[in-house]
Amino acid sequence: MPDKYEEEARLLLQDALQDPLVRIPGSLKPAYFSYHKQLTVKYLLQVNLFAQVAYASYTLADILVLNDIMNLLILTKLGYTLVILLITIWMYHFYRNLPVFDLLLPTSIIGASAIWFFNLNQSESPHTLIYQYASLVFIVLANLCVQIRFWPN
Repeated sequence: MPDKYEEEARLLLQDALQDPLVRIPGSLKPAYFSYHKQLTVKYLLQVNLFAQVAYASYTLADILVLNDIMNLLILTKLGYTLVILLITIWMYHFYRNLPVFDLLLPTSIIGASAIWFFNLNQSESPHTLIYQYASLVFIVLANLCVQIRFWPN
C-alpha cells in the first residue's frame, strides 16, 4: 500500500514541477531560498573570478601595444586585479548579500575601464588612438555581456 501512495505522490510532484510557475509551499520556502542563495553566490563567485582572470590576461596585449609604459601597466592592472580578487573572495566568505555581490562585476568593469584609459593616456605609443577605439568597442561589448542580475524568486 505505501508503495502505491509513494508512486502516486511522485507522479503528482513530477506533474506539478512541469509548470514553470509552480508555487513553493510556505513550509519549504526558507529551505528553498537558502539553497538558491548558495547556488547563486557560488555562480557569482565563479563569474567574478573568471572576469578578473580575463582582465589580467589582457595585460599581455597592453604590454605589446603600450610597451613604453610597461611598468605602469603591470602595476595598475595587476594591482587592481589583486584588489578586486581579494574583495570578491572576502564577499564570498563573509558578506553574502546577493544584490551587492551581483553589483561587484559591473562595478569592477567600470574601475577596470578607468584604469585602461588612464594607461592609454599615459602612453606615447603611435597605436594609442587605434587602441582607444578598439577598447571602447570592447568595453561596450563587455557591458552588454554582463547580464548576471539577481532577480528575487
